[in-house]
Amino acid sequence: MGMLQSTELKNSSAEFIPAGDDFLSDYISEINQPKQAQSAPEIPDDSEFTDLEQMIPESEPSQYAHKRGQRTAKFAVGTLDKIIASMVAVYAHSDKVEDFQADDDDLDDMAEQWGVYFTESNLDLPPWVFALITTGFVMMKKFKTAGPLRIANMERAKNRKEIAGLKNQVELLTEEKKLLELRKQVEEMKPQTV
Repeated sequence: MGMLQSTELKNSSAEFIPAGDDFLSDYISEINQPKQAQSAPEIPDDSEFTDLEQMIPESEPSQYAHKRGQRTAKFAVGTLDKIIASMVAVYAHSDKVEDFQADDDDLDDMAEQWGVYFTESNLDLPPWVFALITTGFVMMKKFKTAGPLRIANMERAKNRKEIAGLKNQVELLTEEKKLLELRKQVEEMKPQTV
């Protein structure tokens, strides 16, 4: 069949009927009708709002919110522990990050404090302050042990370099001694000329 021919369009029985003047005039007359007067609502004074705030009971967080907060806190504390332990290990020049991770009891304490933060957020003193303080106290113990360990590791690295240098010197002196002995032997083997 293909595309419609212009003759087919002319012979078609379907016609486009535009909206008549009646439709447009009805629409325009509806738009032009006078508008109804509207008044602004009265704004209550502040005392009504304070009364409402006192009437709303404070609700306990749902069991789901509590579990979600504890799960989030456990994840956050575990992540913080690994990050801080890695930083302390770098500071101490140590390869053992595990030595600087918090104990399980400390992690549980931190998770409990951070769990409050993730569960509730409408306290006078924000819960994150308690969680941050607890985290600081727990991790400070690790920094205290890292300081002397850092000094010892740096001293050990310095000693290793000195030992390596001394070994090189010993090897050079040993080779020099062998050369002197060989020269001495060569001189002894030469016939003595007078």
